[in-house]
Amino acid sequence: MATDASQNQIEAFYQFLGKRLESGPSDLSPEDSVREFRLYQEELDRFIREPQPAVEQSKAGNTQPLDVDAIMERVNVAQRVRNSIAPMSGALPCMRVSLTPGITTPASIAGLSWLRR
Repeated sequence: MATDASQNQIEAFYQFLGKRLESGPSDLSPEDSVREFRLYQEELDRFIREPQPAVEQSKAGNTQPLDVDAIMERVNVAQRVRNSIAPMSGALPCMRVSLTPGITTPASIAGLSWLRR
């Protein structure tokens, strides 16, 4: 007699195969289908498991509003460091232009030296 857990696995496998077959013919052998299903289950378990610490922190009230501006500033600083772009302190004596939102580049580097006036 099948247990509830094994019955659930059989149903999940059946649904998995059904979705695979709906998307077109499959050249997978039964063994490959089982292997792919197991990989799918592992990924699904990972996607469920990994956010759990954040969910628990949120339930405990250990959260704060997302500060998009602070995140964007950290990204911009990292990009400037990675691309060796001078800081935004105005150290370069030319006009600055924005090629990408939040990233300022000297006009001469950007090939827009005609903007410096």
